[in-house]
Amino acid sequence: MATLDSRLTPAQLGLLDRWPGPWELIEDMSWQLQGITVLRLRAAAGEVVAKASGTAHHIGREIRAYRKITAPLAGRTPVLLHADAAEQVLVASYLPGRLVEGGPQEQTPGLFRQAGELLALLHRPRQRNNGYDGAVLNKIGDFADRAAGLVPAAQLSAVRRLAAAHRPAPRLLCATHG
Repeated sequence: MATLDSRLTPAQLGLLDRWPGPWELIEDMSWQLQGITVLRLRAAAGEVVAKASGTAHHIGREIRAYRKITAPLAGRTPVLLHADAAEQVLVASYLPGRLVEGGPQEQTPGLFRQAGELLALLHRPRQRNNGYDGAVLNKIGDFADRAAGLVPAAQLSAVRRLAAAHRPAPRLLCATHG
């Protein structure tokens, strides 16, 4: 396994030393996905989780989610304690638990009911957006242009006709995970 010095930048390590104060590594909880390092730390104020990455948009999205979206789940999700999107690092409170997949709770209906309740709170529409349809139509046009030669011309023509016939309208947007 790579050392923390090779997985975290000096700036990230400096922020971890400053934010929770002196800390001790309890567990490396990284999944080796998308270059994200996840560490469970013991600090003076208690256990925390630090996440750091060299891929800015993942940590940045998580910081935005903590700041703007997870409020309805208060008490049932970690709390963002510190974050620096430019340095791609955050520290959140530690919420004890374990992965359900492959464990004894994997087939427990009540557990999935709780998860559904949380998802229903998380995915409630939050804001009206007048520009969403236009952005999607631009994306469809871009994809259709790039698909030329890969997709039959008749199919691309049908996609373009459908897109041109669409009349944009305001949309209620909700949080999604990717």
